Amino acid sequence: MLKWNFEVIADIGVSAPSFSVLSAENLDITLVSGKSIVEFSTPDLGEIVIDYYSKTESDTIVDQNGKIIGDTQWRITKIWCDDILLESWFLHDCLYEPRYFSGFLEIQPDAPAKILSPYQFNFPGILNWKWESGNFWEWYRLERTRRVHLDNMDIDLHRWEKFVGSPELYPELVAEIKELIHGT
Repeated sequence: MLKWNFEVIADIGVSAPSFSVLSAENLDITLVSGKSIVEFSTPDLGEIVIDYYSKTESDTIVDQNGKIIGDTQWRITKIWCDDILLESWFLHDCLYEPRYFSGFLEIQPDAPAKILSPYQFNFPGILNWKWESGNFWEWYRLERTRRVHLDNMDIDLHRWEKFVGSPELYPELVAEIKELIHGT
């Protein structure tokens, strides 16, 4: 099992945002106004799937001029896995499939069906993160290595090894850290 902590910021229009973590046996979570930490666990099956289901058109508060003065919305600001803060690229690898309201689609008929790296969630919909199934941490290490850019590689040919490190060099230390993390 992977333990997840999401730091979220929520605004409440009429009702609080609620979602179900489908990859955690449909765990339902209702957010509070402001910043909070949401915690859940999932099996390492290669994805997190969240269904943000509670938002309705009536959650958006408008004044007599039609200006929005309050709305139910939320965003994720940080993600931890097994108590380790993940880099921001993982947060931004989310694919959001909003279920737009009919009134919104009348105004914006070409609204995108899928949004990669959304900033916040203003409509109900599905949020999805995917990785290679079976070993999140091995995938994360390889993906992090693939995404990193180091300057001045021509000056110091060993810079890559110094930055990335190699767990093969210290098997006892790696085993000790894994035992501390997983309790095995």
